[in-house]
Amino acid sequence: MGFDRNAAAKRKHNEAKENQIELLSQKIDPRLSVKISEYIKDGVSNVREMRRLLNITVNEMFGKKNLPSRTNKRFYPRTDIIRSHMVKERLKQRYSNIDQDCLEIKIKEWKEADSSANIYFRPKERGNSAELLFVYQAFWQKKLLKKYGNEMLFLDATYKTTRYSLPLFFLVVKTNVDYQIVATFVSESETFESISEALVILKSWNEDLQPLYCMTDYCNAEIRALETIFIGVYTDSNFKMDARYRRYARWVPSYLYNRPHSFVKHCLIKKSNVENLDLSGVIMIKHGVFAVLSSTKPATKYFVSFGDEITMPKCTCLNWISTAYPCKHFFLVFRKYPAWSWSALSSLYLRSPFLNLDADDYEASHEKPPFSRPESSILPKKELDVINDWNEKSKKITSVCSGVNVREMLTTIQNLTYEFEENSEEIVLVYSTLASLIKKLENNRTKESGIPLSPLDIKLPCHLKRNIPIPVRKPMKLPTDRVGNHKDMVIASSKIFLEEKKHKTEPIEVDIIEHIDGNSIIIDDESVTINENDGFEIKRLNHLSPNCNLSSNDLNDILTNQMLSDIVIHTMQKMITGVDGLQDPVLGQNLSFRVQKASFVQVLHDGDAHWLAISNFGCSVGEVFLLDSFFRGKVKNHVVRQICAIMHCNEDKLTVRVVPVQQQTNYVDCGLYALAFIKHITDTRSNPSYVAFDAFQMRNHLLKCVKGNQFTEFPKSETAMRFCKEKEFNFSLYCICRQVWLASDSCIKDRHMVQCGICENWYHRACERIPDYVLEDKYADWSCSKCSSML
Repeated sequence: MGFDRNAAAKRKHNEAKENQIELLSQKIDPRLSVKISEYIKDGVSNVREMRRLLNITVNEMFGKKNLPSRTNKRFYPRTDIIRSHMVKERLKQRYSNIDQDCLEIKIKEWKEADSSANIYFRPKERGNSAELLFVYQAFWQKKLLKKYGNEMLFLDATYKTTRYSLPLFFLVVKTNVDYQIVATFVSESETFESISEALVILKSWNEDLQPLYCMTDYCNAEIRALETIFIGVYTDSNFKMDARYRRYARWVPSYLYNRPHSFVKHCLIKKSNVENLDLSGVIMIKHGVFAVLSSTKPATKYFVSFGDEITMPKCTCLNWISTAYPCKHFFLVFRKYPAWSWSALSSLYLRSPFLNLDADDYEASHEKPPFSRPESSILPKKELDVINDWNEKSKKITSVCSGVNVREMLTTIQNLTYEFEENSEEIVLVYSTLASLIKKLENNRTKESGIPLSPLDIKLPCHLKRNIPIPVRKPMKLPTDRVGNHKDMVIASSKIFLEEKKHKTEPIEVDIIEHIDGNSIIIDDESVTINENDGFEIKRLNHLSPNCNLSSNDLNDILTNQMLSDIVIHTMQKMITGVDGLQDPVLGQNLSFRVQKASFVQVLHDGDAHWLAISNFGCSVGEVFLLDSFFRGKVKNHVVRQICAIMHCNEDKLTVRVVPVQQQTNYVDCGLYALAFIKHITDTRSNPSYVAFDAFQMRNHLLKCVKGNQFTEFPKSETAMRFCKEKEFNFSLYCICRQVWLASDSCIKDRHMVQCGICENWYHRACERIPDYVLEDKYADWSCSKCSSML
């Protein structure tokens, strides 16, 4: 009997163990599988959340008193089991296992929701060499691109956004609110051909798109595609800033209604800052131009210009330069001169899209869905013709065996190698092939005595045009359509003729400054105090040379820390002898300088309240030094044109080298530094690189030179000063006038250019007297006067 009891107990123990194993290995209950499917459709994607919902389901099935054991995996499955069921349910809910088929179905849904959307999709098919391409642009994106895309366009590529190795490209513009995506495309590879094809499609959807500038990553394929296609190169946020969305506070001026929040906030802060400031320092210089004394530095003046129909408003303060938003000096003028208020600013500035909200029908745009266009993913015939024309053109222009294409293929190979395992068959094959190619290239290099030589400068074939065709604009009309005397007066006023006149002033009695202390100017034996509000004007100056033609206003500018006039600059230039150049800087306004072939120095005006100097002492042919005491990283176009007019280089390029010279600490001493630079060059025959002048003694020294009618070098300083960095600029020269071509020239009829069919050089319409039919017909044959004379 004892033996039997032991056997029965052992049998029960084994049965319990088998039951426990069976509970652990059970399949999930079908009712829970159905619930998982329902929860997946509702958007549940987290495993932990799914487990919580399944536990609630089990409680509803059995009640709290009859719950199964926690070890029963039929009702309490493991985490990996729940995850696998969730994955299976997601796959079931897909339309197809092939993502391309899913995308085609999704495109149909988008087009049903919005028929105005532009969508192009070319799937990847077996046996077809055409690559996958997907391009998308909604109607609201097209409007933003049309409004903001002609200034700056951004192309940004992202990677690893899906399980496929496909780059996703975004076309982005800067709006008056933020940065907005205005188009999207996916290509199979990041090559020049793939990106160009997508951009051609976008260009066919936006025919007027012609951005001035494009920005992208440092990717040669993207850069080449943008340069080839674009030659010469947010609705909710707007609605919330509109007055119809929320009423503005009563203390907000009406001219700030319906403008970006950042702009409104900036203006309100500046307006409140000037409420209690003194207005005596605001002076009108001339129509639309004001001088405003600094409230913190009384010796500093800022110049405010309201602009006109062709020029933007501006101020010389740093706040305006950094933001282009109205600074406190504008609001001071608004307070003192009610006639010069917000409405008096240039219409170009007031109509700027960056300062205004979109004037669209917001209610209608909010009622419509955000998408829009046809039922099929096939492009219309017009767009297909554009793509086919582009493909044929690219085949003719782009050489398959060019070095650029080879380097692009090597970049593609480099990117593909990351997708294969080390020592795989594909990697071994690529390694052996590249090794043999490298060996072949090494053997074919040009060598001398077994040592490879550096390649000579490779020039483009003569049949390839180096310059892009310049668009022809319609001629600008006269500002009036009248006839008779009134029309003759308008034509005459559009032509500027400068006539140099010398003025002699009566000798005036004041001695030259010895030093400056505060607001007082100490003269040899007497003292004359100058206050800011006195409107002091020099009426007497002793010992003035009879050859000096400076007026009292010119001398007043020197004494009261004002910017030097052109008369002062040219008077000091005429005191320098033994060197060429030194022409009247006024001649630069209409590029009337005499051509200088020898070494020269010259002071130039940049056309925007600033003096600088140039020199070619120690330069090679086609080079010039630029000496700028307020250099900000670039050379203004008007300065470049003046340099071209003086030098008239026969070379294809002009090189401008910026000299590291001392930088001024205010906005009015540029003329003093320009004179100091040219005097140092004429005395030492070398540039004033890292030479420090004593800024506090420069005006005293200038007055002494005027008194003695002898220009000597400005005093030096031993203290540390700030200098600009060296920089080099290269400009291509064209035409017989040897001038540069700028984008703004396309708006001026006489500066339109035509390429000679023989020498392939470009010439201005006015310089070569090119007839109108040549510019109207792009297939017209034309040759320059030089080539025509040789025929």
